[in-house]
Amino acid sequence: MKKAIVFFVMLIAGLVVTEQAIDILTTRGRGEAIYKMGMLIPAQDFYLYLYGSIFLLIGVLLILSPLLFRKFFMTREKRVSTNSKVKWNLKRAVVFFIMLIAGLIVTEQAIDILTTRGRGEAIYKMGMLIPAQDFYLYLYGSIFLLLGILLILSPFLFRKSFIAKKSV
Repeated sequence: MKKAIVFFVMLIAGLVVTEQAIDILTTRGRGEAIYKMGMLIPAQDFYLYLYGSIFLLIGVLLILSPLLFRKFFMTREKRVSTNSKVKWNLKRAVVFFIMLIAGLIVTEQAIDILTTRGRGEAIYKMGMLIPAQDFYLYLYGSIFLLLGILLILSPFLFRKSFIAKKSV
């Protein structure tokens, strides 16, 4: 259980660092400084690409850390399974991982919408132009938050149905 918590925290940290890296790499303004990850980064091409690529590398390593350290944390017992069962488990794990990543991204965007300070302007999130008025920000933010939580919890919700289908 402790390993799962550590891997989940590393995954979350990796997603946050990767999102910040993408934000740094896609910064349009030049000549100013931007504040990301507790650092004041000069908004010049060289520094933006340097810090963005370093953050991207760190984020990807944090996201892939459960796969990199899997052999280190694996138990000593050996399990005998057929190839079809292994392939089924791998496909299910990939689908669940994609759903988890999508849920974390949608939840992060929902929190960003809910904490938007500017009013009167429109913000562009998740491919939608959202009016920056209290009603719309709370409405879209809560809908995205609910969708993100459902996507995050979907592996746990669907796990029982896949297990029941497998045992029949």
